[in-house]
Amino acid sequence: MKHENSRGAHRGLRWVVVAVAAVAAGSALRAQQSAALEQELRRDFQTNDYAAQSFGPAVWFDDAASYGVVERADGARVLVAHDAATGRRDVLADAGLLTPSGASAPLDVSGYSWTPDRTRALIFTNTKKVWRQNTRGDYWLLERDARTLKKIGGSAPESSLMFAKLSPDGSRVAYVRDRNLYVETLARARSHSSPATAPTRSSTARRTG
Repeated sequence: MKHENSRGAHRGLRWVVVAVAAVAAGSALRAQQSAALEQELRRDFQTNDYAAQSFGPAVWFDDAASYGVVERADGARVLVAHDAATGRRDVLADAGLLTPSGASAPLDVSGYSWTPDRTRALIFTNTKKVWRQNTRGDYWLLERDARTLKKIGGSAPESSLMFAKLSPDGSRVAYVRDRNLYVETLARARSHSSPATAPTRSSTARRTG
């Protein structure tokens, strides 16, 4: 009888060990799955590893025979022009020109516009969402001949400018900030900002904030 009881006790202990091992293995497996799932979620929503390769932003030039796009060259972004008929590719702004003084990397270009002669470009970057779209950010003036890059808005807070547009001759830029319309002179190295005559309490101004 004692021998049978001992065998039964050993059998019961063996099942306990098996159950504990199964629970431990299941916990380890769930932990691994949880870590793997968290890693995949980070790749999907934080680092955008699975994002589709986008084209652009692209712009047509005034001659309608060529267009500009943002491309990668040697791992860095550049602004280039393509002839629509021949496919000829011209680099308009290389990574060095797109890198502000003192910065270690080029601007992350979200939008841009060129003057008709393609000597100046207005670069939109560091964007922030307003309602459903990223319409607030920083604007930089790029000058190809002088190879300079200057931030628009003077001492304006970061990512506070909206809807900036260059004048046809590239000598001025207009933009919205704090529900006011500003015009900045770009013809010389020195520039200044001043509120334009647009009313600050219009319904349009309230929507832009």
